[in-house]
Amino acid sequence: MINEIDKSGSWIIEGVYRESQKCLFELADKIIFLDTPLYIRKFKIIKRFVKQKLKLEECHYISDLKMLKLMFKWTNDFERNRDKYMELLETYREKVTILLKT
Repeated sequence: MINEIDKSGSWIIEGVYRESQKCLFELADKIIFLDTPLYIRKFKIIKRFVKQKLKLEECHYISDLKMLKLMFKWTNDFERNRDKYMELLETYREKVTILLKT
């Protein structure tokens, strides 16, 4: 899979970091971390869920309460492990841009 991503030349990943993405950080020319406050992320999770339920936004997963709970879990997990993630980004500091949203 990594070879296929690398061959295409242009790609973007988003979402919650997983250990398996570390190889993608190696391949990336630029890493942009959008650092938004927890309350904004939680609001956007709810907003997206409502829009999907109203059929105003498509999704490629089952938009149900189970998924909503998982999204909250993932964002809370990120907050608990923020220091570890920031240390990882420090490894790639020459290609990292952090955008703060307050």
